[in-house]
Amino acid sequence: MSVGTIIAGLLSMVAVFPVYAAQAPELDGAYGLKKIENASEYFDVGGYKPLPDGGFYIASVDAITRIKADGSAMWSFPYASGLFHDTGLAVDSGNNAYVAVTDMMRGAAMVLKYNSAGNVVKSYTAPYSSAVSPAALGVAGNADGSNIYVAVEYFDAARGAFQVAIQRLDTELNLLKTVTVPSTGGPPMPGGNSCLFAEMRVDAEGNLYFVHAKMVPSGPAYMKYDGGLNLLWSRPPDNRIGFLPFSFTAIPAGGVYLSWFDASQQTIAIGVRRVSGDGLTEWERYIPGEVFAFNGVADGAGDFYFMGLGTSGSGYWLGKVSGLDGSLVWNKGINNMDILPFYVDDQGRIYVVSDGMSGVPDSGPFLARYVQGGGTQKKYFLSPVGETVSRIVNVGDWSTQLNSLVTGNSEPAYKIGVDFAISAYPQGATGQVLSKQSETTDANGLAGVQLKLGNLPAEYKVTATCPSCEVTASSVTFTCCGKLPNDDFKQSSSTWASQHYDNICTTVPANSNSYRPVYSCEAAIFNNPQYQKYKFTIRAKGCGLSALATLINYYRDAYNLPISSATPLSLNKYLGDNAGYVGKGSVKFDSVSDFSGQNIGYLGYKTDGEYGVTRATLIKDIDQDILASRPVIIRVSGHFMLVTGKCGSRYVVSDSGASVSGNILYDPNGTKPLLGIRQFQLN
Repeated sequence: MSVGTIIAGLLSMVAVFPVYAAQAPELDGAYGLKKIENASEYFDVGGYKPLPDGGFYIASVDAITRIKADGSAMWSFPYASGLFHDTGLAVDSGNNAYVAVTDMMRGAAMVLKYNSAGNVVKSYTAPYSSAVSPAALGVAGNADGSNIYVAVEYFDAARGAFQVAIQRLDTELNLLKTVTVPSTGGPPMPGGNSCLFAEMRVDAEGNLYFVHAKMVPSGPAYMKYDGGLNLLWSRPPDNRIGFLPFSFTAIPAGGVYLSWFDASQQTIAIGVRRVSGDGLTEWERYIPGEVFAFNGVADGAGDFYFMGLGTSGSGYWLGKVSGLDGSLVWNKGINNMDILPFYVDDQGRIYVVSDGMSGVPDSGPFLARYVQGGGTQKKYFLSPVGETVSRIVNVGDWSTQLNSLVTGNSEPAYKIGVDFAISAYPQGATGQVLSKQSETTDANGLAGVQLKLGNLPAEYKVTATCPSCEVTASSVTFTCCGKLPNDDFKQSSSTWASQHYDNICTTVPANSNSYRPVYSCEAAIFNNPQYQKYKFTIRAKGCGLSALATLINYYRDAYNLPISSATPLSLNKYLGDNAGYVGKGSVKFDSVSDFSGQNIGYLGYKTDGEYGVTRATLIKDIDQDILASRPVIIRVSGHFMLVTGKCGSRYVVSDSGASVSGNILYDPNGTKPLLGIRQFQLN
């Protein structure tokens, strides 16, 4: 049968799953199907390694094959009689290949070294013998092949249990080091090999990962060694029922993928777990459907590819899982053949091997290549969480958490990178810093940072950027409004709200919604029985008083001045006793000098429309004072407030008449425009 006939049959029998189908890859027609001549019926991919010429080695259960860059076989040689390969393959800088085999006749575990022509040039036999044949579980090598690792399982008669050893060899197959794999804690198993599943993988930095699983306890144990076989971490089995591992592969940048058949779910499912280079589970996802998962492989970007097998007639299918959050990117059903993905090149092309198509005589085994692209990949979007308004923060203090949310397909996206930067700050400010420079999103799609403000009470901005997100939704900016630290006095405080303000009274009761004329409490009008005397209170008149008390305490605390602290209650008494009020209850702001022992100076007032003063010049004066850390008392339509910071075109103010606690933002050009200012300084 011709290759063309095979391709036609393959394309006619493709079954595409209904989900994510538009994103599925297509067969690379230019590459074609490469039949591997003289291959046995057991041909599979127990191990592979790409070569500099674009080809690769494939180690199957009973043969080693060298593939050319065009996909055709350069040569394929079976192992000697009685030798069987399990998993793994290593290649050194001279393109020599290393496979681990079990000699079923002699009862030995071996490593064979092949040169580039396919000849065995050296062999190594592990020093283990027992009544139960040792088994070569796998072989692996670092990037340049200078370290060759072989895992051997043997029966330790002294312990009465199976044991796994990992050995480090050089390229001449000299033994350099042996380590014993930490026990899974399961009971000894009589007869046969105790490892139901075992694989070794090496990342780009030369770290070695090993996984093995027994029937009892259920679930795999996995661990990480450095290149010198020093144990870095070990994770015990999950001990969950129905956990049957099928694939284990290293992520080039560090970490591993583990996939398994899981019967513990409501329906049988593929489980996929991504483990970080530190041994922590980054995410674990289940792909629905009655399927098994075989032969997983990771690409350079950290995405995971595997073959699935449906148990209810859905056949074989090829799938891709996002390394970022574990979501299924695409799947492609192929119901008449098994295609084992074993390599993804730097262009994202997926190399697969098949042992043939059911119902198509003499069709395999063969190689094929799939090309990705043409489909819509999952899109991610970044948005702010919580407060979107400007946050008011004291200079030198940390802000609350500035959280961003990344979503994909309208769901929180896990392990998406988000970078943080201070994108704006006042000129000349020092000390501003972020709690971190970058973070990956958590299981809720959140990534957050805190900002420590610098020394100037003005506007700071933090921008969060998501490189993986859509350009139109890849950044959010948070604003923090810096302010000088201050008390939060409110005229309505029960401590002083009802206290008599100055010595002024009125003939109209409070809450009458009528104009309340102001008189001295000894005014002659109150001698007339027609009029009742009502005292003005701090609640009604104490805005200037409260602003001045707040300013006094700022200077006292900021500069450690040897003066008494002030409250609206205590300052009201002081001003009343020391001619600190004038006219109809107006505060004489220059009284601050005597109260502070001449430590605080009053510079005077300016009013919009007088002596060439405009609102614009008032704003300029406030800006200069605030950046010099000098609070300013402002007058707004018969009301006084204290400016403690600047945020864009608005000011952070302490408003004693506000019904809400804390400082607020005030627009000097808004509905209550700025009318005048009172300026102060430290003497």
